[in-house]
Amino acid sequence: MPSIIEAQEWITKHYATDAPDVHHTLAELKQTRDFYAGRQWPSFAPIFKAWAAAGIEYTASTMPHTPEVQP
Repeated sequence: MPSIIEAQEWITKHYATDAPDVHHTLAELKQTRDFYAGRQWPSFAPIFKAWAAAGIEYTASTMPHTPEVQP
């Protein structure tokens, strides 16, 4: 979670951490970091393996899926 850690470091560098709002923000960031650090995220490898076995390839389109609205 580099972005949360970077946010905490930036806040502590630029603000007085004893200010109530800053202290609360840092506590919330820590709680968020702890919540996501303990999670076991599912692996997409079996899905991609099944797609490959079925001969399915998906590439992201560079074109929008919805047509532009013309006046």
